[in-house]
Amino acid sequence: MGCRNPETPNPTYIRTLNPSKLAHRLTRYCRTDSQKVYAIHHWITHHIRYDVKNYYSYGRASKPVSLTRILRRRKGICGEYSALFRKLCTSSGVESAIINGYSKGQYYSTGNPFYMETHSWNGVYLGGQWLLVDATWDAGGIQLFKRSLKGKLLQFFTFGRQDHIVYNPHFIQRPNEKYYLRNGVYMKTDHIAAVPLWQVHRPTYSLAEAEADSSFYYKYFLTHNLAKDSLHPQRRLFAKINDRENQIISGEQAHIFNKRNHFAPGISFKLKAEDKFDQLNPQSYDSLKFYTDANLGKMYLIQALAHFDSNQTMLSNQYSNLIQRLEAKRKMLKGDHQVLLAETKASSNLLNIGYKNARSGSSLASGWKSYGNRQYQKVKSGKPFVAAKNAVKTKEADSAKFVKRIRHLLDSSVSVMAGLYQSFVRLDSLYETAYWRMADYQTQSMDYAKITKHLCDLRISGSEDPDLVVRILKDSLIKHHKQTGKLLLNDPGKMVVADWNEAATKVKSHYDKLFKIHSLIEAECVNLKKCCHSSTTAKGFRQQNLLAYGSALSHAFPEIDKIQIQTENLKIACLDHRKTSVNEAYWYQQELITGMYMYSIAAKHFKNQYQGWKSETGIVKKECTKKQTELRKSTSEFEKNRKARG
Repeated sequence: MGCRNPETPNPTYIRTLNPSKLAHRLTRYCRTDSQKVYAIHHWITHHIRYDVKNYYSYGRASKPVSLTRILRRRKGICGEYSALFRKLCTSSGVESAIINGYSKGQYYSTGNPFYMETHSWNGVYLGGQWLLVDATWDAGGIQLFKRSLKGKLLQFFTFGRQDHIVYNPHFIQRPNEKYYLRNGVYMKTDHIAAVPLWQVHRPTYSLAEAEADSSFYYKYFLTHNLAKDSLHPQRRLFAKINDRENQIISGEQAHIFNKRNHFAPGISFKLKAEDKFDQLNPQSYDSLKFYTDANLGKMYLIQALAHFDSNQTMLSNQYSNLIQRLEAKRKMLKGDHQVLLAETKASSNLLNIGYKNARSGSSLASGWKSYGNRQYQKVKSGKPFVAAKNAVKTKEADSAKFVKRIRHLLDSSVSVMAGLYQSFVRLDSLYETAYWRMADYQTQSMDYAKITKHLCDLRISGSEDPDLVVRILKDSLIKHHKQTGKLLLNDPGKMVVADWNEAATKVKSHYDKLFKIHSLIEAECVNLKKCCHSSTTAKGFRQQNLLAYGSALSHAFPEIDKIQIQTENLKIACLDHRKTSVNEAYWYQQELITGMYMYSIAAKHFKNQYQGWKSETGIVKKECTKKQTELRKSTSEFEKNRKARG
């Protein structure tokens, strides 16, 4: 059944090889032309699959379209989709036309020059205006890669973490209405009509403007408020003629729009010549008409052959141009890869240095507590103090001198302890800086790996050439990647962990000063005892020294425990972040491999396309040469008949 109601037409699967019958069954319940067009578009996009094998045969420009074959196989390429759409519309009483031109599809990059026509779509006349429809692209798209059996097993057993795909172009049917009843403003982004009349856009744009337009990557144009223009009547005249007449008329106009397109005018002159040859009758008595038609046909053939010769030259230029642009992209990809990989390796080396510094700091800090305890016990044991004997008579001058020294040293010990605490504070601050800056580096490194993986997916997808999108992402990546590497460095250009390690070494020097000064106080207490009759004063100072030393160590030990924890954290962080950096470098390498592989596929496509189109041009040239031979035979036969008649 066709349209069930005016609101939601829903054509069902109908198996018939007659386009007229199919059109009747699809639209018999439709009340308006809009519903008829919707029913036809819906049916085609849901039931006709794209013929990938035919697309990759690269020799299809002049093949005749068989609608019966399309309906039997339920497969076709753009020319067959558009021919079927037009036939169904015409059979349903809707004015429509086939539009040939250029598309920005799978292997196109902004700036690539157009040569031969590469795509076909349709125009329909609804509500007093022409709207454009591309049933081919609305049916789905070609996917270049397919998951292999190995990939399916990897996906299953690794819970999606690993995959394996192989190059296998195939059609994925995803019916949609992205290119259904669109205006010329929307379609100009990736559909350029060979005849400017079918741009449905005022003012018309040039081929150079179309080639330089990169908006097809984004599709941000509005799809309404289309102003009517004065070319509608001319389009309606085009819509009423058959495909052969359309090719004859549009060939020269297509060449005027694109001087590199010599195939369309060549086909136009070839068809004109065939029409003249069909009118030749060797049995005719009208010599003037016969020679006029023969000479015109001969002239058309000469022009057709000239265009086909030019087309072969243009195809060589196109192939050379595309390969050069592809080579430039390869160099750009390699250059980006070298920059990113060099910076990532430099960051990885810095993290390796950081790990060594943290390990050095760890071994340094691990002995601080035992070292401090040993030195404290050495001072506390007081063997020299116990062994020293009091003087018979107090030497007041000497004792005053030693008391003064002891007090000075005690004051100095306070300063040393303050310096030690400041070193602990600075070490703690440097640790926080080093740890969180490395954490920021890891976060950004993981983000860069994700972005690069996304770039790999973009290159593999093949639905549209991603070069512009890749360029934007890569430029942003390179710009921010340089800043990310600086996170691992302090202003003087040192690794952040190296600064922390230097600060830890200074803590050790303060620690040594603390032991040295308390050892000096102990020695001065011994000297004081030796010059005093009583040891009370010396014992008092010694006790004060031990209390100060013990207090300093009791405050230092928790900080030392904290430092040991920090060193372990820094070691673990450096190792983890180095793994992240290695993973980032891995994805840069994968993107390089993927990009190079995709460029090799594109190069192979361009080569096969060039050979296919060159072969196609050679075939039509042979047909023209054959027609010239037939013309000579017809002319010779006409001469014989004329002589025979006297």
